[in-house]
Amino acid sequence: MNAYTKPIQAMHRRLTGRDTDTAKIFVCSTLVSGGFARYTVLIDGQYYVVNKYMLADLRAGYSPEELGLEPEETGEDVDV
Repeated sequence: MNAYTKPIQAMHRRLTGRDTDTAKIFVCSTLVSGGFARYTVLIDGQYYVVNKYMLADLRAGYSPEELGLEPEETGEDVDV
């Protein structure tokens, strides 16, 4: 964060009506292949695989449901 972050977030909320502070987005991994990056992100206990444009939309305050994202299978039910 820098000195411009808070005013930019406030301006974004006023212009779009979206709250950028509602969900925490954690980038868990990045896979670069063929010049394109895919990110695995954790949002509210669910994992999603997104590209850079969807990641930007998530950070702008869109929910995974609004973007039509489905949670990834985590394999928690697998016995080792």
